[in-house]
This record gives sequence, C-alpha cells and structure tokens, in this order.
Amino acid sequence: MENQFCRVRSAQDIIISVSLIVAGFVLMFLPYGTGMNLGGFFLVLIGALFIVLFKSHYKELETGDVYEKKEFYFNLEHLDVLSKSVLSNPNSIDLSVEGQGKTVRLTMYYSKKADNAYLRLYEYIPYLYEPVTEVLRYNIKEVFNLIK
Repeated sequence: MENQFCRVRSAQDIIISVSLIVAGFVLMFLPYGTGMNLGGFFLVLIGALFIVLFKSHYKELETGDVYEKKEFYFNLEHLDVLSKSVLSNPNSIDLSVEGQGKTVRLTMYYSKKADNAYLRLYEYIPYLYEPVTEVLRYNIKEVFNLIK
C-alpha cells in the first residue's frame, strides 16, 4: 500500500511555508533593530525548511488523486475482530479500544473529493509492520465513522 501512495505537498503546506518566508522578509527589512532582523532571518529559514520537508498529503500513483492519511493503533487481542470488520463492514470498527496498544495498525487513506478510501490492516512483527489484509477500497460513506 505504501508504494501505491507517495507524499506530496498540499495547498495548505505551501501557504504556510510562503507565509513564513514573506513574514520573515518583512521582519528582516524593517528598521527596528538587529533582533527583529535575526527573527526575520529565522522565519525565512524555517519557511524554506517547510517547503523542502513538509509534505502532509498522499497522492495515489495510478489516478493522481490526493488523499489524507489516518492511522489507528490497537492491541493484538483485537486483530481477529478488526480483520473481519475491515473485510466486511469498516463502519463497525470499535474506536473506543483504539490507542490501547501498538501491535495492530489500521492505515486509512481517504479523500472526500475522490469519494473513496483505502484501508489496510498491519500486525507488528518485531521491527516491522507486516500486512494482514490486502489494500481494500471503499466508498467514503462506508468508512465515515473512521474519518470523524
């Protein structure tokens, strides 16, 4: 699943980075003192680092649609129930037990514009998360409870 999606910059990422750079340049060239100029320089530096490093969305390589990623972590004792729920009805997944362990990971890529979502369940084997299920594609309405 990871090789079907690559990280990309969203419009929000670019806006934040450019805003930091512009604010930094404004502070660099204001005649208020060296402290303001140095603060502006560091804002420009942080904005430039954000442009290079900050990628918060994922692009599907086949269609080019942009998705958001969400991960849920569960205990190993919930693996059977989760795998059945992921395969049949993802809305039935009980999120009240989420976060109690890190041995099972449910990864979801979703897009409200593309109106679909991809789910995959992983089990933690020392040093690596191994896939338990295939990459499953659902309509956004079928996984609506997970997106909230």
